[in-house]
Amino acid sequence: MVAADTDPPPSSRDLARAMRLHARGELDAAARLYETLIDGAPGDPRLLVQLGLVRLQQDRLDDAAALLDRVLAADPNAPEALAWRGEVLRRRHALAPAVAAFRAALARQPDLAPALFNLALAEVEAGNPVAARDAWQRFAAVRPTDLRVCRELGRLAFEQGDFADAAQWYARQFERKPDDADAAFRAGLAHERLARLDDAIAWFGKAAGLAPARANIRSAMGVASFNLGAHPQAIAHHRAALELDPGFAEAHSNLLMALHHADPAGHDALHAEHVAWVTHHASAEAMPRAAFGNDRDSARRLTIGYVSPRFSGGPLAHFFLPLQEAHDRDAFDVTCYATSDVADDATAAMRAHADRWRSVATLDDDALVAAIRADGIDILVDLVGHCPGQRLGVFARRGAPVQITWLDYVGTTGLPTMDWLVTDARHTPVGSPQRYTERLIRLPDTRLCYRPTPPLPALAASPAVARGVVTFGCFNRLAKLGPEVVETWSAILTRVPGARLVLKATAFAAEGTRATVRRRFERHGIDPARLDLRPYTAEAQMMHEYVEIDVALDPFPYNGCTTTCDALAMGVPVVTLEGTTLPGRHGVALLTAAGLGDDVTQSREAYIERAVALAGAGGGSATARAALRERFLASPVCDGPRFARAFEQACRDAWTDWCERGG
Repeated sequence: MVAADTDPPPSSRDLARAMRLHARGELDAAARLYETLIDGAPGDPRLLVQLGLVRLQQDRLDDAAALLDRVLAADPNAPEALAWRGEVLRRRHALAPAVAAFRAALARQPDLAPALFNLALAEVEAGNPVAARDAWQRFAAVRPTDLRVCRELGRLAFEQGDFADAAQWYARQFERKPDDADAAFRAGLAHERLARLDDAIAWFGKAAGLAPARANIRSAMGVASFNLGAHPQAIAHHRAALELDPGFAEAHSNLLMALHHADPAGHDALHAEHVAWVTHHASAEAMPRAAFGNDRDSARRLTIGYVSPRFSGGPLAHFFLPLQEAHDRDAFDVTCYATSDVADDATAAMRAHADRWRSVATLDDDALVAAIRADGIDILVDLVGHCPGQRLGVFARRGAPVQITWLDYVGTTGLPTMDWLVTDARHTPVGSPQRYTERLIRLPDTRLCYRPTPPLPALAASPAVARGVVTFGCFNRLAKLGPEVVETWSAILTRVPGARLVLKATAFAAEGTRATVRRRFERHGIDPARLDLRPYTAEAQMMHEYVEIDVALDPFPYNGCTTTCDALAMGVPVVTLEGTTLPGRHGVALLTAAGLGDDVTQSREAYIERAVALAGAGGGSATARAALRERFLASPVCDGPRFARAFEQACRDAWTDWCERGG
């Protein structure tokens, strides 16, 4: 492209000065000089493109487009003008024409770096990750020293779930720029997703050393430590994150969960920490209970609303769906408020059993509260507590005159506006040291009703019968396997020569994590060859693997819940240690309700003896396993209608209390 014959060439000295100002970011000064030069050479494409770029950088998109269009009017294939015109289009979210402009520029000049980089951005925004990756890799070949490309390729790989590739790109970024705390942080996140927890902690440590004031880095170290079963370290990291950022609600919730997994002696301290969470993160003004205009008829049909981000497979499929299916529709009108877009086959079943289904993922707390009140909900039930995705802010504002927490969380919410917590006499005995801000509703059997995902696999004789070797097992997450658990299980293996221990958890997907756990058992004299460490698999496959287990070992002080029920449904006996917290009493509550109280122990020594005794019994025949399965499935733990009537009576009692108390 050439300027018109009548346009005199711009002064090379003035042009160089304008470009220096431009490079230094002095955009206004550069623009004034470019404009002066254009006055003398109004058709010069270099000047028009450079001024167009300045206007683009100033976010003056109309001015940039006008300047670039002047160039393209003279030469429709001018590469730089096409590239920057494409960027104007991208910023206006006109992605298809933007991509076309970038590709047209690259057809004329394949090594035009800005076109490659911005083409990649446009392809990401258009949902074309493969094309974006190709453009960035071409950009990296053209500009191998540009530090942006590693970060962008890492981000793209992470978003696409290719965490191994993301880890490599972020590591390369950090190698090029060893003071880049964010690259180290993101490398840690990628390693954590790969279950390489030791590596993740090491990367987070590098990031924290470079950016000691970043609370999110310390919180991430806490999460990785927690997932590795290193609870004291996790607690220390979360507290450090909160010292850096007292308003960091997620870190505070993570601290609460870590405290539940640690030594449960400090019930008062645990309660105080929950109250502190509310003080710092959920101090919204609540609508007074007495201000609700709901009809105070204690006997009428009630509207009940359930709030969760996980109306899907997992705990709700096992424990909520049986209640939902058995609800008395003459007495209760059911609305589900889905606060995320998570959906699967279980979601479809839950939706089919709801009178109303509200997809409210896009609503903030105020808007969701307004929607709940508009629906006239009488009783609002929180299914999440402090678990990820919680919407406690809704309950802090009070969406309904009666608010109840139940199911997924294992302690108090700390909210003064949460009226009731559903439990039972075994999870929360009268006189227990547990502390709650809520009033307690104790159901007559157990606070949970379990349904296995059909079809249950056929049963066979235990592996001890088939192979002559006892196999212990635990399919709980690694976070529950603290030092005392490892020490206790090592003592059991020592007492039962030749016995094997199968552990199955998401964290065991990484060899580094498996090696860490093997070393923990080796310190207690256990040959690593006796450990079978397996990664997470889909639920159907996991249930089949219980056929390989003689005796399931329940972790402590945070017991299994779904895993205990899964084992019993597969005819596998479970040994549990009775604790003092609600999650530390899952085992005693479930086993006792199922008539299996002999497998509940009150000390670590008794736990060891019971496990050894069950191992000495030689496992069980297929008939014995079938009898255990039948006994469990016929128990109150698995009786959906019975549980629904008890839960509904609890809701009715809570409603009557509000009607009579007047607020």
